Parts: sequence; structure tokens; C-alpha cells
Amino acid sequence: MKLYTQILIGMMLGLLAGVLFGPQGAVVSHDVLYVGKQVVMTSAAPEAAPAEGCEDVQRMRIQTEDTKGAFVQAEGCEGWVSLDAQDVTQRRSSSIGETLVDSTYWIGRLFLALLKMIVVPLVFCSLTLGVSSLGDPAKLGRLGARTLGLFLFTTVSALVIGVSLANLIGPGQYLDGADRARLLATFGADAAGKAAKASGGGGGWDQLIALVPTNPAAAIASDPVQMLPIIAFAILFGVALTRIEAGPRDAVRGVLRGV
Repeated sequence: MKLYTQILIGMMLGLLAGVLFGPQGAVVSHDVLYVGKQVVMTSAAPEAAPAEGCEDVQRMRIQTEDTKGAFVQAEGCEGWVSLDAQDVTQRRSSSIGETLVDSTYWIGRLFLALLKMIVVPLVFCSLTLGVSSLGDPAKLGRLGARTLGLFLFTTVSALVIGVSLANLIGPGQYLDGADRARLLATFGADAAGKAAKASGGGGGWDQLIALVPTNPAAAIASDPVQMLPIIAFAILFGVALTRIEAGPRDAVRGVLRGV
């Protein structure tokens, strides 16, 4: 069985496990309650006085539940809360599913890290070998023009599809108000900085100059990796290989092919 087939099977099994046993799993008990705004937790019964120290609790473990509310446990306190849908924005979850996610999320992070690890050597070696195998730099010009046209077409298509679907579906409108505020507080400044950087990127010539890395190692070592300068360096390196004698060229291409 091919490696990519094994990876695909593993991803499908992980998806199935998430659907069945994840925090919103279909076969596990949803015994955890998240509330999107402050609720009053009473100490013993729905008619009792508010429990002290439970004013800002948002995650609660449901012990028992009836038509009036639920008896819950939280961080350092326990009591009754009313689950009137008109007053409480709530989301149910599974403690088993949360434990499963907390104990296995590192597998996904490791998998993504491994994929990112091979991107740079794979792209550099593949592009350099492809360009150097053309032999005649004139062929590269014609191929490059077609590649640039295809790249621009796919980029514009992706932008049109993404912006159209985002405006049509409006994914942010389905977020709870508290979750939206938390996400804005966490990532808002970073997003604004990236938007400002993108808007001040300069004209066409500046963009062209930025494609040529003054230090290829720095482009590779940056976080995130600067792929476009690496691609430009690989293409120029491949062109350079076509202009040298056969002995050194074949030696370098042999190393790249082995990698």
C-alpha cells in the first residue's frame, strides 16, 4: 500500500473518530456546558441565593438536569443554573471528547510539522531539476510565460471564489458574541498588522525585486517560510545549471535527484 494511501486512510479514520467521539460526537454524552454570557449559579436550588465565586464561570460540568435547570460543577464551585434558552447562550460538549482531543491533538501538529519540513527541499529540488532538464533557456521562457498565465488565472479564481463565498455565507455571523470578542482580542492586532503590511507592499517593480532573495538561507529560515523567493532562487539555480559544462552539472543534478 502506497504511503499516501495510508495517510488518507489515517485521516479518514481520524475524521470518523472525531464525528463519533469528539466534543460534539454522536455517540458520547454531552455533559459539559459552555455559556456565552454571565449566568447566575445558585448554591443549592433554583430558589437559593447566588453562589459566591461563580460569577465568571463559563465552563460547567453537568451532574443532573431537569426542566428547571441543571446542577453543575465548575472551578471551585457548584450549584444550580437556569438553562432558559432566552436568557443563556449555551453550547454543549462532551468531556470524553475534550479529553480525546487534548490527548491526541499533538499528532495533528506533528503531522503538519512533518509536511512543512519537506516542503522546501521538495520544491527546491523538483524545480531546479525541472528547469535544468530543459537544456535550452529559450524553452524556459515559453514555459515560464504559460506558467505565469496559469498562476495568475488560478490566483484570481481562488480570490473570486473565496471572497464570494465569504460574503454569501458570512461565517462570522454564526459565532457567539463572546467567542467573536475573544477572537478579535486575540488575533485582531495581528490581522490588522498583516493587512497594513500587504497594503504597503509597493508597486509591480518592488514586488518583482522582492522575489529575488538576497539571502536564500534567510528565506528558508524565516517563519513562515518565504516560498516565492525560494521558488525564484530554484529557477535561477536551474538556469545556471544549464550554462555550465556537463560534468559539474550532472554531479549537482545527481545530488538533487537523490534528495
